[in-house]
Amino acid sequence: MKHTQSQRGAVSLFVVIFAALLITIVTISFVQLMLRNQQEATTADISQSAYDSALAGVEDAKRALAEGKPLSPTDCNTVKVALGGDNSDAETKIQQSENDLSLDQAYTCVKVDTTPGNLQKSLEYQKIQESSTLLPLKTVNGAAFDTIEISWKLPVETTNPTLFSGATQTLLPRTGEWGEFTPALLRAQLIQHDDSFDLSSFDAAANGTASDNARTKFLYPVAWRTTAPIESTFLNDTSPTGVACKKDDTYMCTVKLKLEQKDGSPQNYKKNVFLRLSALYNNADVQVKVYAAGQPQDFAGVQAVVDSTGRAGDAFRRVRAVVDLSVNDNFPYPQAALDLGGNLCKTFKITNDPAQYDSGSCDPSADPKTSESD
Repeated sequence: MKHTQSQRGAVSLFVVIFAALLITIVTISFVQLMLRNQQEATTADISQSAYDSALAGVEDAKRALAEGKPLSPTDCNTVKVALGGDNSDAETKIQQSENDLSLDQAYTCVKVDTTPGNLQKSLEYQKIQESSTLLPLKTVNGAAFDTIEISWKLPVETTNPTLFSGATQTLLPRTGEWGEFTPALLRAQLIQHDDSFDLSSFDAAANGTASDNARTKFLYPVAWRTTAPIESTFLNDTSPTGVACKKDDTYMCTVKLKLEQKDGSPQNYKKNVFLRLSALYNNADVQVKVYAAGQPQDFAGVQAVVDSTGRAGDAFRRVRAVVDLSVNDNFPYPQAALDLGGNLCKTFKITNDPAQYDSGSCDPSADPKTSESD
C-alpha cells in the first residue's frame, strides 16, 4: 500500500510576512528618527544663525557708539543710517562678500537707548579676590539726585534661595559658610567731588569724623520682606546695614540710600559722583537707579542698551545687550589703589646698617587662606 504525505507552507509564509513587516517597521522608524534629528539640527542651525545676525547688529551699534554717532531708542534703522546705510531698506544683510547672500541672514531692527533709567553690572566673586566695578553716576543734563537705589540678585536661577543666619551683622561668616544660593553681601562706596579738589578732601577730619566725599556701606541680606525695600542713609557705618530681600522680585535684594550730610541735612550736591560696588561671598547681578524727590532720573554717557533682532530665513532671534560708554582705554577708571590675591607684607625700619633689616613674621609666599599674619 502506498502512502502519500501532504506538506503545506502556511507557517513559512507567515514567518516571511512577519519578518518583512518587522523589517519595514524598523526601517520606517529609523528613517523617521533620522529625519527628525536632521530637522532638529537644521532648526538649531537656523536659530544660531539668527542669533549671530542679532549679534552682528549689536557689534554695528557698538561701532556707531564708538564713533559718537547720534542714535535712537525707537528707530529700527538708527544704526544703519548712522553708519551711512540706506534708510529705505527695512533690514541689513549679513554677508562676507558682495555676492554672498545664500545664508539669507540679516538684522531687521536695532534700537539703541543711550539714556537708560538704570545701570547694570555683573560681579564675579573669587575667594581670595573680590569683584568690583566703578560706575560714574552721570545723569541727563547733570540733574541732581538725592537717593541711590541698589538692587542685586543671584546670577543663577533657583527656586529655593537662602539667607545666612549663622552670624550677626557684626560677626561676618567664613567664606565656606555662605550658601551657594545666598545673595551676595555688597560693599557700596560713594566717591564725589567738584571739578577742583585735592586728595585731602576725601580724608577724615582731625577728630576722626569721616568726610562726606567718601562713604562706605556694607549691605547684608538678613531677612525676607513682603513690603517695600528699606531706606537708609549713605553714611559710613560701624556695622553692615541689614537688607530685606524678596524671593519673587526680578532683583531679589533692594535698598534705597539717601544722600545726606552727617547732621541729616541734604547733601551739597557734587558735580562728579562715582559708585564703587564689590560683591562678597557670592556672585551678583547688580542694578543701580537714582531718584530726585522720588522721581527716577535717566543716566547719560554711562551705558547704552542695544535691542537687536536678527533673522536667518524665516527664523528670528532677539538680543538685548548693555554696552559701557564710560570705559576709556587711554584712562580707565581704577578699581583700587592696591589689589592683590595673596599676602601683603610691609616692614619699615630706619637704619644705616642693612644687616639690621628684619622682614618680620609675615610670609608673602604663604597661603592667604591659612596664613594668620597681618
